[in-house]
Amino acid sequence: MAFSHSSDNGQLSINGIRFMDPWIHTLGLHKFFVGGSPRGENAQVDGMPGEVPEAWTWDATDYDLEVIVSGDLDPTGGAYSNAVQGMTSNLNYLRTYLWYPHTKWAATVTQPGSGTLTGDVQVRAFDAGDFGPSHVRVSMTVRVVDGILS
Repeated sequence: MAFSHSSDNGQLSINGIRFMDPWIHTLGLHKFFVGGSPRGENAQVDGMPGEVPEAWTWDATDYDLEVIVSGDLDPTGGAYSNAVQGMTSNLNYLRTYLWYPHTKWAATVTQPGSGTLTGDVQVRAFDAGDFGPSHVRVSMTVRVVDGILS
């Protein structure tokens, strides 16, 4: 099962690994388009109605993504002769190049027709789930350490 993508799908790249390629498909890229979680509070002053606006900043933000990994193709586009062994190899590839606790990676998100967002991320969770004859679904939590890609 190879995936077909166009520029209308957008693209996520972490540590040089593209997550919208023939061997991999990612659901939820749009989550990166709108930003992260703000941190801060407005000041309340006794005797004044309402609040006084204060400068806020971005807090580290976690995004839960669903990644579908094919076992038919390797990350270079070459075909595997056995899809189950291909799934295992592709999962090992992702774990080898992404699953380092406390490590941040350069990330790029290409928005369809809108430009590019960049920043540093950490892969905080990486769990294999449902699988079929030639693919496996992976839940991956990506933390944008500065809170927002820009």
